[in-house]
Amino acid sequence: MKISKKKAFYAGLWVVAALIILSGLAAAWLYTGKISAFKTSLFKKFPLPLALVDWHPLFMGNFIDRQNLATKLPGEATNPQNIFNQLIYESETSQLASGLNMSPNQKQIDQEYESVAKLVDLKGQKNFEALLQSYNLSENFYKSQILKPRLELRNLQIWFNSQRNLNAQAYATADSLQSQIKNGGDMGQLAEQYTQDPTGKSTQGDLGFVQDTDLLPELREPVDNMRAGDVNIVISRLGLNLIKLESKDGNRMHLRLIFLNTGDFGQWLKSRAQDFFVIKLLRV
Repeated sequence: MKISKKKAFYAGLWVVAALIILSGLAAAWLYTGKISAFKTSLFKKFPLPLALVDWHPLFMGNFIDRQNLATKLPGEATNPQNIFNQLIYESETSQLASGLNMSPNQKQIDQEYESVAKLVDLKGQKNFEALLQSYNLSENFYKSQILKPRLELRNLQIWFNSQRNLNAQAYATADSLQSQIKNGGDMGQLAEQYTQDPTGKSTQGDLGFVQDTDLLPELREPVDNMRAGDVNIVISRLGLNLIKLESKDGNRMHLRLIFLNTGDFGQWLKSRAQDFFVIKLLRV
């Protein structure tokens, strides 16, 4: 018996409606009530969102991974609401960094991983990969869930400190000091008077001989490119660094530093975060 096109059309509508209703019921079951072990397995298996931050999803699987991580690492907060708020904060930071072209690339992430691994080795602990395995953590998870958010925040701090309009007073002081030193001013005396690094005041800003690996990563290349006698303003995550290269001895450099604090990065970040809207799909 041949089914008419009209009947086939209505049958198709009923199937679609039934699928929508079933999907709605499944979503209601997933997103309401207690999160059972079975629901957890589904959230980890499928990319289901926990919340939306400016339409960017926070996946429930990441939230569960962070909860598990918090129970393994000493000093980590295990409160679900704190973990949820941290994920929102990281999403906002990530989107801000991306919008300003300050997202870390894979090379930065790999270099940061190597730095952490070397630091662990220096402290006499077990091989870093073995240490991660003892917490049941993969290298990829550590890079994506711990190092990448850390670098996004660091890059945002560097961007903020590079903006003269956001740090007018610090740049005016740095420009004035740089000009005085280039015109023969005594950097040691100026450091004693102006540096905002307490140790620098007592040493007149003299860092002695250092290697580039002793410096923050963002300072290494600019300092490596300096010649003896140069006095440059170099930006770091911490603030402005007026650096003079006194001399070089092989791969060691004799540096003098005047450090200047910049504006309130935390307040700037908080004000920018207010532009984001957050839709919570599940109560944690």
